[in-house]
Amino acid sequence: EVALRLLIRRVQVAGAAHDRAMIPVYCHSTLHYIRCYFRAEKGKQKVDAVMAQQGWLGFDEKTRNFWASQQVAVAGPLWLGPLFDPDVAAKAMQTELPISTETRRLLTIIAEESSVPAIGFFDLHRICPANGLELRRKMDVIRRLQQQGSKAASTHIRDTAIRTTASFEQVMEAVR
Repeated sequence: EVALRLLIRRVQVAGAAHDRAMIPVYCHSTLHYIRCYFRAEKGKQKVDAVMAQQGWLGFDEKTRNFWASQQVAVAGPLWLGPLFDPDVAAKAMQTELPISTETRRLLTIIAEESSVPAIGFFDLHRICPANGLELRRKMDVIRRLQQQGSKAASTHIRDTAIRTTASFEQVMEAVR
């Protein structure tokens, strides 16, 4: 995800030089490559609004989670805004073109993930053993988080991870 956010910022800086606000509408990381699609909008105010959504990420070694930061920097400057336009993600999933099962699965996961406005993700296979907890099924953890009122979904970036608006403590509670 950090690579996606760094790439987005680089494209936005290049666009800003030509008075274009480059707004990411669909991004993905598949195998060993990343890809981002943008909507270009003309105007200084739009460029300023996009550039205002850039910053730095901090990283917590215990929770293995990133957070937007102006103080502690691990990566950046990079894009801190959304990686997806939920409408574009939903339309991509509804394609009638013949696509592989694997591609259909990717589009479905991204469509679900696009509704979770969060930076970073929690890899259950890393944080559970590191915190002395037994692994639970990912979908069970997602359901519990949703029942608690958090937004949560699988992330396409890593099969063993979830994207959620919940805090680390809430994720740990959902795993217990």
